[in-house]
Amino acid sequence: MDSINTNLDALNVQNNITNAQMSYGKAIAQISSGLRINTAADDPSGLATLNSLQTAAAGTTQAESNVAQASSFLQTADGGMASMVTILNQMYSLAVESNSSATSSTDAGYNEDVFKADVTALDNFVSNTNYNGTDLLNTAATFTFQTGSDSTNTSTITATDLTATIGTALTSTAAGVGSATTAALAEGLITTAIAAVDSYRASIGASEQQFQATSTYLQASSQNLSASISTVGDANIAQQTTSLATAQVLGQAANAMLAQANAQPAQVLTLLR
Repeated sequence: MDSINTNLDALNVQNNITNAQMSYGKAIAQISSGLRINTAADDPSGLATLNSLQTAAAGTTQAESNVAQASSFLQTADGGMASMVTILNQMYSLAVESNSSATSSTDAGYNEDVFKADVTALDNFVSNTNYNGTDLLNTAATFTFQTGSDSTNTSTITATDLTATIGTALTSTAAGVGSATTAALAEGLITTAIAAVDSYRASIGASEQQFQATSTYLQASSQNLSASISTVGDANIAQQTTSLATAQVLGQAANAMLAQANAQPAQVLTLLR
């Protein structure tokens, strides 16, 4: 029906222009940002999924850092005890030497001086080995590290107090290598001290292996989360480039047709002539 007041063809073309402009704007937004979801309206459920994945990824990244710090924590303790074992072995050698009639009292006195210096060094290792201000060898405590994005993903390290076994025992007046009698006693104390250090180191070694396995898992998990975030949130540039070109062509065609549609009412005037 020919009409002057209502031009349905023009209205339809205007709708097509609006749709083309919306498609054009969406393609521009995705291409310029590199993101598929720029506003909640783009994909409400997808946005919720994306935010959840990003939260998990952030937690996993921090958990990786926690595991690395835990490994450094353990390596610091292990390094301190490795040095202690070297000193303890030297002290044991001194004790064995002094516990022999072939060693003169003068030489035993020299051994005693070295022995006391070694005891002081051991005491310093026990007292001063720490990680970021946390004592590692002179406290009996449990340390907890979050090793996953969820608060329930934790690992613990149980610290052993070596003060009594090493510091107190070896600094007692009965311990020493100035004579065969005290040297024999020192051998027993040193053997006990080495056993205590070895036990603690074995526990630390097991924990280190655990953290290494956790680190490997977290790296894989982080990679998978990144891939998922990309799938949900990243724009398909090739697809959007095609959409952009299509929207441009449709917009140009619609604008051309709008001129034709607007000319239709004028044709009604020919009926009045």
